[in-house]
Amino acid sequence: MPIRGLTDGSRNSLGRIEISVFKGARKTEKMAGKDLGSRLRITTPNQAIKTILSRHYGQPDANSDFLAEKINIYLAYDEVDRTFPTAMKAHEHSGFLLECDRHTIYRKCVPTKDEHGNVWRPIREVNEPCPMRDKDFMGQCPNGCQKQGELLFYLKEVLDADMMVPARLTTHSYEDLTYVTSKLEEISNLTGGKLTSSPFPCYQYHHHIPMILTRTEVKTKRPQLENGMRTGKKADHKVWALSLDFDPNWVALYRQWQMLQEMTLRGLKPPQSAIAGLLRGEVGTIIDVESNTVEPLSLPSSEDKSEQVWKSFLDALSRCDTKDKIHQLHSWAQKPKQWQYLKHHEEEIKTCIESAIAELEF
Repeated sequence: MPIRGLTDGSRNSLGRIEISVFKGARKTEKMAGKDLGSRLRITTPNQAIKTILSRHYGQPDANSDFLAEKINIYLAYDEVDRTFPTAMKAHEHSGFLLECDRHTIYRKCVPTKDEHGNVWRPIREVNEPCPMRDKDFMGQCPNGCQKQGELLFYLKEVLDADMMVPARLTTHSYEDLTYVTSKLEEISNLTGGKLTSSPFPCYQYHHHIPMILTRTEVKTKRPQLENGMRTGKKADHKVWALSLDFDPNWVALYRQWQMLQEMTLRGLKPPQSAIAGLLRGEVGTIIDVESNTVEPLSLPSSEDKSEQVWKSFLDALSRCDTKDKIHQLHSWAQKPKQWQYLKHHEEEIKTCIESAIAELEF
């Protein structure tokens, strides 16, 4: 039986996070680390992982950190809210304080003293109203909460080496929080509700969807402050925000697999060599279609069409009595596309009309 709150998977189901990715440099004793611009910083205490990373991202710096312009990743879950959980969190010097969604506080540290005088800091599941409920994003939270998002993933190079070690990138940026959530939803819609499982077989990617994590400089607006107070005005500003996209090689393979499916639906048979090439991950595989040559059908000549229409006309009249013949002739006269083929039978048509009128008078 699992231990409630400890081994029941109620918290982090990925286990210990041994790889961390940051947007900034290491912080010092007095200040936070400087933003790295277009680069990302990868840290890990695992020596085996450092060896793997050094082959793909170069040698680490003096702090044993790896700096990269882009990172190859696999997302951790198929669900958006599990892959990128977001929340408002508050911390103090002693550690975690509370977690909420700006409506309800659902996790809280409750310091408790036992009968021996020991102070414990258990984290309880609670259901308390947030003081910022229904206030949008105006004003500062009295609990000191800060917005936060955690992107959970696996480094492609590490997972390809059969090491299932999860990674995490924590962000507090408004641009990142809104972009990553919407981007993951877009990816999920494009791949049939999946963020991890590839919609086509690709063993070279462990049947996962490979993604590329980078940073892009975007223009934004920042509120102007005067004496620490907002003035209601905004100024232009630039930030290096996260950017997430498909691996282009995987996209090329996906398009070719879609072509194979289309051929199958149309009854066409691509050669087995093309299918084997795609299974090996050869993007440049040429798909030739094995099909039988069929001569196009020729349209009937004008004379043949005229005879067909004339026979249909006589057949229709033969089934009509005297009164209906007049109605049938009138009905055919309303069809110019039919009459244009009967110009060679004008005398016969006149005879039919005169005969029908004579029978009617008689």
